[in-house]
Amino acid sequence: MKRLFNFYLFCMILCGSALAEVRIWKDRAGNEYEAEFVRELFDKITLRDVDGKEHQVGVEELSDHDQKYIRVMVPPVMEIEFHRNFHIKPKPVELSDDDNDTVTILWGDVRITKISNRPFTSGLHAELFLIAKEVAGDNYVLIDRTESDFLLEQDKAHQFKTKGGEIRIYTEYTRERRGEEYLGYLVAISDARGNIVRVKTNIDWLADKVENLRELYTRGAASMYSRHFDKETVQKAEVPRPRYYPSRIR
Repeated sequence: MKRLFNFYLFCMILCGSALAEVRIWKDRAGNEYEAEFVRELFDKITLRDVDGKEHQVGVEELSDHDQKYIRVMVPPVMEIEFHRNFHIKPKPVELSDDDNDTVTILWGDVRITKISNRPFTSGLHAELFLIAKEVAGDNYVLIDRTESDFLLEQDKAHQFKTKGGEIRIYTEYTRERRGEEYLGYLVAISDARGNIVRVKTNIDWLADKVENLRELYTRGAASMYSRHFDKETVQKAEVPRPRYYPSRIR
């Protein structure tokens, strides 16, 4: 029973209002609803009418026109899985054994699986953002952004991975540790109109900051060191610089 409840809650979260458009819906019995789409669960959709009342209608009970509408305009229930991968680069020969600098290559894999039984024929756009935190400081770093366009066919999934990015940890002559350490990820899925329809992240305060991350990545495309940002505004922040020779910073 608990497992069923968790699945129900999971679907409710994934299928939160995909559309805020109020339109006339019809079913095969001739009933009409001036309502907006709210969610889809177990092959039924929930509509909220202009008076705030909710109606559940089976997908197959909808008129042909409305079945075509949700097949094209309403993204299906999707499960998003993320896996982090990394390896540490060998230490350059010019560094001594006492030097404990580390450079980590970090990338992520995403799998998007359609859970709804109904077909969905429109294209979708996925973005994966990898985030690090400054070791000495309060700011964060956008390590990488990867995009992928896809179509979800029945009983199929879409997978993609990031190009990969480097994060470095080093020690200053003061013995203070500097650099970046991995914090988390954010996956955003947009429909053909550019509306964000699904977000999954392990960093709660970033869930509604997709536009900020996009802008940050575009403005700082040349280097990760142009993509340090603060938590409050998710806008560019100063990069903490080592107090010794600058050649250690790429």
